[in-house]
Amino acid sequence: MTKRYIGGILSANMLNVSATGASGIWSPSMAAGYRAGYKWPGTLVPVDYFMVGGGGGATGGVSSVNYGSGAAGGVVRTSTGIFFVPGVTYTVTVGGGGSGGSTATSGTSSIISGTGITTVTATGGNGATNGFAGSNNADFAGAASGSGQYAAGGGAGAGGNAVNQNGGVGVSTSWTGTAVFYGGGGAGGPDGTPGSGVGGVSGGSAIANSGGGGGGGGSTGPYGSGASGAVLFREPETRTLATTTGSPTITISNGYRIYRFTASGTIIF
Repeated sequence: MTKRYIGGILSANMLNVSATGASGIWSPSMAAGYRAGYKWPGTLVPVDYFMVGGGGGATGGVSSVNYGSGAAGGVVRTSTGIFFVPGVTYTVTVGGGGSGGSTATSGTSSIISGTGITTVTATGGNGATNGFAGSNNADFAGAASGSGQYAAGGGAGAGGNAVNQNGGVGVSTSWTGTAVFYGGGGAGGPDGTPGSGVGGVSGGSAIANSGGGGGGGGSTGPYGSGASGAVLFREPETRTLATTTGSPTITISNGYRIYRFTASGTIIF
């Protein structure tokens, strides 16, 4: 039976649109409306991302010489208006934090990859060396470590250099309505402060999923571990909900839908 659908179109079949095709007869104005909402087949989707690699692990110091060094926060990468292809599966890798210890390890990278985009990598923060210097974060801002007996780790932020035993600042995002910092450097022992409140305190581990560096301890420990990273995407709220794996947290703020991955997974816009 012939039915009248939106736009005054007469058709025996319900109009249907998906990532791969649009069935039925469409008026120019209807097609334009779907394109404006990024729902027309082949229309690239503008997406913003914000990501941080895992933070490095911290060390202890050398007995009777100095305290332990804080580790670098993970690198932060962020961009707006990157075009993703609808229907394509994009892989999201969340970097792990480095282990603290007498031989500390660096954090691992967070990565976004898939067809139609250039792979994006946020490198993990360097683990601290034994006592004398926290490692630099070769990042977005070129943050450097502190110096002296209480060396802290560099942060990911602009001007994120560590100052003696205080960890370097991280980078904040307010996508969810409240400023959240990522990539702060770890404190140097014995009583330095962590970068942006997310790096590890002296001898302590960084805040979970912040990409913060671990805090340096005494000559026999404890040794702070780095935090794992995170990957965030932001798209217009008018878009159809993306298909995901990895259980990202999904929130709506200021007309955008934000997906926050704290574990590796996939996303299809």
